Amino acid sequence: MTTENSEISKRRSRKLRQISEPLVSEEVTALVRYASEKGIDPDGKTLSALSQAIADHDAAVTDKRPEKAGVVLVLYAKLTAVTSPVNGRTLLDTSSVIRSLSGLATVTILLLLVGLGNYVLSAWFGSQAEPEEGLEATFHFVHQYVLNVLEPFVWGAIGACVYLLKNLYDIAADRQFDKEKYSGWWLRVILGGTLGAVVVHLFDLKALGGTEENVALDAVAVAFLVGLGVKVVYGAFERLVNVLAEKMDLGALRRARVQPVEVHNYLSQKLAEASKQKDRERHAVLAELLKEFDQPAKS
Repeated sequence: MTTENSEISKRRSRKLRQISEPLVSEEVTALVRYASEKGIDPDGKTLSALSQAIADHDAAVTDKRPEKAGVVLVLYAKLTAVTSPVNGRTLLDTSSVIRSLSGLATVTILLLLVGLGNYVLSAWFGSQAEPEEGLEATFHFVHQYVLNVLEPFVWGAIGACVYLLKNLYDIAADRQFDKEKYSGWWLRVILGGTLGAVVVHLFDLKALGGTEENVALDAVAVAFLVGLGVKVVYGAFERLVNVLAEKMDLGALRRARVQPVEVHNYLSQKLAEASKQKDRERHAVLAELLKEFDQPAKS
């Protein structure tokens, strides 16, 4: 039994070291360096105390480090309250932001190659007769029935990629990049491509024709702008749904049910009319209905 407790204690100690040591050895040190460069010190003592706490933690025996980490965490939290939204993790993630955004950059380049490649194929096949067989016929089929259909999706996704790259670059420039927070960037790319394709294929773009006051926008430009401003377009869709619901009177489908009191009053009124008119048969039917209606309430 003592051996089992000893093993459990060792496992807990290892888990605590796994949680605390990356924070102490890397993130806290990075934040102390950042605060020193910026001249940030909450009370003129926090930086020196935190530096000493880190030194004590690193010099301590391995089994004693979790105890020393508590002092470091308290001082680290005090310093983070002043430097927020910059903290040790964002400083470390910002230093490796190029590696973190390599996936997004790769997707952007691939989408751009597909979009520009479709333009090249359009220029190529536009200057010659339609091929009937061979490799050129295959390229023509892919261009005509695949790439042209997917073109709005591709440029919508490119617009979303451009937005993300610009936004994340600005965040990294302020040393606030957190790779865990922005790990779902691919969802924004898919949403931008989907909305771009939906707007181009389902809406009449002739309404966006050029006039003396504005510039004509083709399908590719619309898809790109939709991907660039996903939130704006999605908000417009929500307003459109509300307008359609009002025009179609969809709210009538969710009207409140008739209240039991209203039913009771109606039956009582009709019963009084039948009694006044001395219609015994009608009076008996209504009285029975009213009795059955009141029965659940009494029980």
